[in-house]
Amino acid sequence: MLDEAIIKVASEQNVDIETAERKQITDLYPDDEDRQPEGTLIAWRQGSADELALAGILHVILALIMVNGRVLNDSER
Repeated sequence: MLDEAIIKVASEQNVDIETAERKQITDLYPDDEDRQPEGTLIAWRQGSADELALAGILHVILALIMVNGRVLNDSER
């Protein structure tokens, strides 16, 4: 858990971070005009439904591996 002072500083807008983030968004998502930079070290925005779905699938797969002795053979898929 981060200290409140660190969270406060990391949540403040910064022009340099916003500029770098804007360039990265333009490079990675050239056709997506809806993505906007936050300009902060900590990004609080929510992920898209696709990102959440993929994270859910990942967690299910990792849980299956963990409950199976940290091994999941090809034949057990």
